[in-house]
Amino acid sequence: MAANSGNAYAMTITEFGPADIFTRTPIEPAEPGPGEILVKTTAIGANPLDYKMRDGSSGLCAKFAPPAVLGREAAGEVVAVGEGVDSFAPGDRVFGMRSFDDFRGTYATHNVFPADGVVRTPDSLDDVTAAGLALVGITA
Repeated sequence: MAANSGNAYAMTITEFGPADIFTRTPIEPAEPGPGEILVKTTAIGANPLDYKMRDGSSGLCAKFAPPAVLGREAAGEVVAVGEGVDSFAPGDRVFGMRSFDDFRGTYATHNVFPADGVVRTPDSLDDVTAAGLALVGITA
């Protein structure tokens, strides 16, 4: 069983619509597969694409259907690593962003990421700032 699953949840949508459609849903954190890490999420990034995904106005909505967990950016602490991952260890602070074809979402207490999709969070940044930098950094 993954880390602290008794308190794990995701904010899910069961249909497209306004912000009040989110539901707090208990989850069992996924185990990281080969080349992946499990992150206990402490902050997420939110941007205009997120509300367009929530309300169904993004063209990307044609690629997935609710129920769904939204979000692409997150920061937190590594709690487990999958086979072949030697660049991160439990306790490392990281942040990253999902690719456009990865619809697992990040609005959850625990998220599995490809290890090559995250970077270490510098000590000079808090997790909220780091989570917000993922998309901004790519844009810049």
